[in-house]
This record gives sequence, C-alpha cells and structure tokens, in this order.
Amino acid sequence: MQKSTITLLISSTFLINIPTYAQNNSETLETISVVSNTAPIQAGASVMLAEDIARKPTRTGNITELLKNNPAVQFSGTSNSSTQAGEIAPDLVSFHGEPYYNNSYLIDGLSNNDLLNPGSSNGGYKSAEDFTQPTSMYIAPGSPESFYINSSLFKNITVYDSNAPAKYARFTGGVIDAEIKDPELSRHSGSISYRTTRDSWTKFQLNEQEQIDFENAFAENNLQPQFTKHIVDLTLNHPLSDKSGLLFSYNRTQSKMPEYHQGLDRWEKERRLAETYLLKGSYQLHDNHTLLGTILYSPHKNIYYNDNVKNGRYVSEGGGWRVNLHSRYHADWGTVKSDLAYQYNLNKIAYDAGANYYNWVGNQLLPKANTTWCTTKNAKTGKCLYKREGGIGELSSHLNTWTLKQDYELNTLNLGNTEHLLSFGWSVDFSRAQSERPEAVRYMQSILHYKNNKNKTIKIAPNYSTLSKNTAIDCVDCIPGEQFQNRMIYYPAFRAKANVNNYNLYLSDEIYWNRFKLIPGVNINYDSFLKNLNIAPRFAFNINVLKDDSFNITGGFNRYFAGNLLTYALRANIPCNREMHRFVDKTGKGQWQMGDCTKNSPSWANAQDLKTPYSNEYNVGFNYSFANQTVVFNWVHRKSQRQFTPFTTEEGKKIMSNDGEGLTNTLTLSLQNNQPYQVGGIVLNYRLGARYQHRKTNYHGNYDESLVADVTNSRYPYYLFEGKRYESASDLPPFNFNQPWEAFLELQTDIPSWYLKWTHSLNYRTGYKSYNRYTVENCALSSQPQACGNHTGGVYDYRLKKYKGKATLDWHLQWTLTIHQQQKLEVSLDVLNVLNSRVATASPNSQYLGGTETQSPTSYELGRQFWLGMAYHW
Repeated sequence: MQKSTITLLISSTFLINIPTYAQNNSETLETISVVSNTAPIQAGASVMLAEDIARKPTRTGNITELLKNNPAVQFSGTSNSSTQAGEIAPDLVSFHGEPYYNNSYLIDGLSNNDLLNPGSSNGGYKSAEDFTQPTSMYIAPGSPESFYINSSLFKNITVYDSNAPAKYARFTGGVIDAEIKDPELSRHSGSISYRTTRDSWTKFQLNEQEQIDFENAFAENNLQPQFTKHIVDLTLNHPLSDKSGLLFSYNRTQSKMPEYHQGLDRWEKERRLAETYLLKGSYQLHDNHTLLGTILYSPHKNIYYNDNVKNGRYVSEGGGWRVNLHSRYHADWGTVKSDLAYQYNLNKIAYDAGANYYNWVGNQLLPKANTTWCTTKNAKTGKCLYKREGGIGELSSHLNTWTLKQDYELNTLNLGNTEHLLSFGWSVDFSRAQSERPEAVRYMQSILHYKNNKNKTIKIAPNYSTLSKNTAIDCVDCIPGEQFQNRMIYYPAFRAKANVNNYNLYLSDEIYWNRFKLIPGVNINYDSFLKNLNIAPRFAFNINVLKDDSFNITGGFNRYFAGNLLTYALRANIPCNREMHRFVDKTGKGQWQMGDCTKNSPSWANAQDLKTPYSNEYNVGFNYSFANQTVVFNWVHRKSQRQFTPFTTEEGKKIMSNDGEGLTNTLTLSLQNNQPYQVGGIVLNYRLGARYQHRKTNYHGNYDESLVADVTNSRYPYYLFEGKRYESASDLPPFNFNQPWEAFLELQTDIPSWYLKWTHSLNYRTGYKSYNRYTVENCALSSQPQACGNHTGGVYDYRLKKYKGKATLDWHLQWTLTIHQQQKLEVSLDVLNVLNSRVATASPNSQYLGGTETQSPTSYELGRQFWLGMAYHW
C-alpha cells in the first residue's frame, strides 16, 4: 500500500465518516475521557496511567518509548536508526548519565532486570548479530530488560529519576515501576487489536554510502531496506464471581527483514519475535484482604544469518517466565503487601550447524577450488578468496530466582506537632545462575601462511604444497579431493555456576510539620557474591511556602548502589582458547596437534574483589501553580563512583576494575495545564519542557569493552579534542547518551463530537557531533594547533563535524465508534516524524565512536513512518 493510499484512507475515515455518523446517530454522544499529560507526584517522579499510555505516539509500544519526553532520560545514539528499521527490541536509555544497564525495571514490584549480561550491546553498537566469531562473545547476550512486555498491558507506570524512595534498590540510574492491569470483577470484557507498518510506509534518511547500499539488500551491508512489522493483542477479562476474576492477555510483536546473500545466491528472511502470555487472577478473601496470582511467560527470539556463509543460520533467544502470588492486607494499623515469586530467565544464542566452522580457500589462491558458493571475493578479479560454512556453537545462560518480600505501610502517627507515615520492608532473592558452552567450538582454516609467534615472521605452512594436491577422499575436516583444514582455534566447552543470595531491608518516614514535609530513609543491601554491605541513605524534602500547595520548594540527598551483574561470576572460570594445527599432515587424515593458549583468551579472575558501584545525588527545585498552570524546575547533580570498567594488564589479560567515575548536572524546566481547556468543540491539554545536561565520565562503553579506541603510544602520546589536549581516551568527553539540550511540547487536541483523540508530540534536540580521528605527524599541522602546548610531535587529531539541531513531530490519532453499549471499534494512526526531518545520529555500524578518517560515524534517524491500527473492545 502506498502512502497516498494511506492518506486517502485516513482522510476518508477520520474526516468524512465522522460527521456523517454524528449527524445520523440520535443517541447521546459518548463521553471521551481526557487525561492531561503526566504530572509530577513529587520531585523527580511521574506517573502514566493506562489512558496516558494509550495516547502516546509509539512504534512497537515498549516501556522505554514512553520515556521520550522525560527530561532526565537520554536515548542511545543508535535509537530509531534508519538502517535498522526492522528491529523491535526496547531502546536503551540513561538517567542522568548513568550506565544504561544500571536502571531498575520492575513489573508488579518484582525485578524485570536481566542480571546475566544486560550491557552486551555496548550502548547499541553491538548485537547478537555480531556473533560471527567465537571471540565476539563468551557469555550469551542479554539486554537491560528480561521480558519485552508491551506497555498496553499496564494500568500505570511510575518513573523515578531522582529522590527514589528507600524501598527501591540495586540501581544507579532511574526506576521504571510498571503495574499490570488487574481483573475487572464488574463485567465480562475483552479486546482484540492489530497494528502494522512496513518499508513502503516509511521514508529512510540515509548518508551517501547507505543510499548506495540501500539499492539492494545485500546481507554484508547490515542494512534493513525491506521490513514488515505486525503487532497482535488479545485480552479477555472473565469475572468468576463478585469477589474473583481472571485476566488473560496475549501479545505478539514480530518483524521480518529479507536480505540477499549474493555469495550463496539466495534470499533469507531475518526475523524478530517477542511474545507475552499473561494469566492473572484475583480473589477477595474479605473486605480487607485480596490475593492476586500471576503467571507470566514472555520469550523473545531473533533469527540471523551469517553473511554469505553456508549453513550460517543462528538464533538468539531471551526472556523467560514468572509465577508470583501477591497479598494485600489492610489492617487497623496499616497495610501489608506480601509477595512470593519464582522466575526463570534465559539468554541463548546457537547455530543450527553446530560447533564446527570451516574457512576454505577459494579459487583465487587454489585454482581447483569449487566455487558453488563464496563468502569473500577479490574486488578486482572477481574470483573467490574464501568460502565459509558451519557454525560456532551455542552459548546459554540460565537464572532461577526465588523471591520473598514484604512492604509495611503504617497509618498516620501523631507525635506532638508532627505527623508520621512510617513504611518499612524487606526482600530476599535466592538466585542460581549457570552459563555454558555445551560443546567445544572448532574454528578451522585452510591456511597457506602463518605467523611465527617467536620472531613474528610470516612463514609458509609446512604442508602448503600438499594442502590441495594430495587431499584424500576419506579425509577429516576437509572437502574430499580438494583441500583440508590445517589450523584450528579450539574453544573448550565449559559450564560455570554461581549461587547468589541478595538481602534487602529499608525504612522510611514521611514527616509532616507545619510547612515542611521530610522523608528520611535508608536502604541496606547485601549480596553473597561480592560480599559488600551497602548502606544507602535517602532524604527528600518539600517546603509548602505559601501553605496552600501553590508554591513548593523540593530537594534531597540520596545514594544509590548498583545491582550485582552475574556476568562477573559466570565468566570467571572460562578456560583459555587453544591453538591447534596439523602442518605435518599430507592428506588431511592426520590428527590435530594441541598448542598453547591464545593471547586473546579471556580472564576475569578478580570478580569477587570488586566493590559495588554507587551514585551520590543532590537535587533541588520548585513547583508553582497559577491560573490552572504548573511550572516545575529541578536541578539534579549525580556523581558516580566505583563503576565497573575493563582493564588490560601488562600480560594482556583483561580484568575488571572499579576505576569508572562520572559527574552529571541536569537542569529541567516544564510547564503544563492542570485541567483541560475547552475551545469551541475542542478539548485541549498541553505540557512543554526543556532540559540542559552537562556530563563528564572516564569510562566509555560497558563493563567489557570501550566504545573509544585508546591508541596512544610513545610516538603519538596525545589526543586533540575540541581545542584541548588529552593523554588518554578515558579522559575524553562522552560520545554516547550526551545530547546537552532538548525541548519538547505535548499537545492533546480532542474533538468529542467526532469521537477523535489527537496527540501531538514535538521534540527538539541540539545537533549531533560527529568525530573522525586523524593521525598527524606534527601537532602544529593539526586542526587544533592551539591545544599542542609545548608538544611538537605526533598526535591523534579528532576533527569535528557538527550538524544542525532538528525538530521532530509525532502524531497519534484515535477514532472510536460505539457499536452497541460496551462494544467499540477503534481505528488508530501513528505518524512518526511527520515533517520527515533529517536528524543526524551515530551509525549503529560504527565499531568505535570517533573512529579513523576512513570510517563513516554518521547516520540518520528514521524519516516519516505510518503505523495503522484497529481494535475491537467489548
């Protein structure tokens, strides 16, 4: 379907049918509930109800999409890239410059964090699709969220970016606390919905090279010019009695992306799939006691194909399932909430072809080599250099967790002139984790030359002359009669286990005295792996200056400790990789000879010596209400300490350290109406805001690898960057999650007589800064000679290309037609980037940010895109 057809369809549906229906229907017009945009419930907190969530312009509807206009949040530079339009995984977000894998995601009060390997994407610049060599991963890849749950399933989402209450633990960024809808006991109800988009409904913004590569869908270009996405949702609500009921929901989000493997002369379809099955029951034992039980199964799966590799299909899986029982008891003295839960999480990546990978020599080097397929060709001669086939095995990680927790909220206690609302609670997690490579990987080659490790010289393989001349018919690891493999890197099978228990205790008190509201609290956490006792003080205040809640001064001091990532425990005992060969073999029938450990073997033996990372927070602000408006200002200062960073020893071993530090200052200002405005037949709500953030850090990337290559040496000891000289890449300003200015406007224009809800979301960001690193022999000849000082030698010169700031406009339109009583038909249209703005951003294909002059670090966000949806409610 072309866009002109879509436009005609929407205009005929929204603008022609609506007035006709309104004129001919003699019934009273349906009341449209209008919800103003998210308002702060306290400094640093916001709540989105189901009505708010349904009105947001979204792509796939994941939780992090809803944070787009949260001024404390920054998205990765790879989010919404034109080159990866078929992906469905949630975006990566950072609160106040903290690591994207250090946020706390909660569903019904229980953690939805992936503890196995949440930072594996390295800020969005690496994915499971990069699992094409055994050295690219040793632990199965994960993501910050275990379950990819569509936000339509939630009745509310509370977000804390500062002054997080004492009950929240194991994070340094922000808290995203989502609550699943409960069964409705008053009536039977349900809904079924469908949304879709595709490449023909999308405008792609591309750089020059991407534009050339986009003309075809060659797999090696790592682009997605063709895609189709579908989202299906089914919800059934069934009351069993006036005290009990069941809620069932199924959501399926899928995408397929055809790509052409020219070396195999075959089209393949990469696929992405995320599903959620939910069964939730409620039973009211009596007026003061309610039981809720939930079974949640939420797997996700990606299907990839190794570029031009024969039998190169592999699958990445994640997610898992959870069973939990929740009790809410209201006593005369207060409320107690209790939870018992079991959760299973899985990360897995595996090749269909198993664990034997073959690198064959093509007819460029061996004229007799068969060329029915080819992986890499000589660009000049067109002959085949190498042909590859097979797989590199399986990596999987499993986590089993039992959780017990209770929260107590006491009734108001009056002491003198003060009122106290005490709350306290505890939780215990018993976790058992396992990571494994169940079968050894044999990564083999047919090599003609090899490097002598003693004197670094290139030598001809001893069996060079017989590699292809005398290959036997009954050979091993060979193409019979053609060639055999004579070199191998052997990656042993392994299984690592870790048992980690986490204990958490908190206490908080809301104290009201005259104009003051004080919230002192403390969170105490201990885990059995790192064996660190973490005491995190929390304190927030509110001063009701005019005693009528119209003007409040807010602030606080808080400390947040990061959670334990089991990645550190699971990878500590991975055996080294071995080099093997059979250079003396003449026919391909001989045995492999075991060699030494390779230099790129992993080593993370110091994991238990680490301290827990933490972040100190200071914040102050105010909110002022006047003439149906509220203005909110907030300043948040975050100082990160002891962040996990990779470190390479003099022996070439990679270990973990606590050397990471960061400093972020965030200023936010917002204005919104408190009650809707009526202008003729239109109901209006608005919310606008702006943010400025300044950030410094000495770590770039995740806990495994940096996004910035540190290449200084004795000849080139310095970097030149934006007019300053630096000795280490770790001292450079951050390249990702670092847009200093951003502004937004959310506007709701509803027309009840047309049954139409229309949401506008306008965003503006400062322009993207792109850097290329040039090697300059003489510092005075660099682009920044003023930064040289007394240095006259060579430098690495980071040259800046700055792009203009851009505004993007998103729309969400929803038209509802009442068919009979509670039966409704709903048609929705999301138009994302309505203006088709060309927004420069980082290229997801960048191996390093700020790379060499031969790299292209700049890409663009997706242009205009249409999402069409339909739902039936009863």
